Amino acid sequence: MWQSIENELAAADQDVDRGSLDAMQDFQLHWKAVKLRIAPLWHANPQAPWVIKSQILGRVRDDLSGRCCRLVPRQSAPPEI
Repeated sequence: MWQSIENELAAADQDVDRGSLDAMQDFQLHWKAVKLRIAPLWHANPQAPWVIKSQILGRVRDDLSGRCCRLVPRQSAPPEI
């Protein structure tokens, strides 16, 4: 379980390093996978310090991502000729 979470986090980190719009979209996919995989571990011991800290950091990351995505212009389809 932890290995798959670590793999997703490593891929997400590489996406951040790439820095392109496509990379940020890939990051979102990796982040969602991490959250899905880690949620059962959070529920197993909800009062553990690592759980509380990772949930707080996850919420901050989600909040920052929402703000950044609103600043990035959406790509539109080219006009039809």
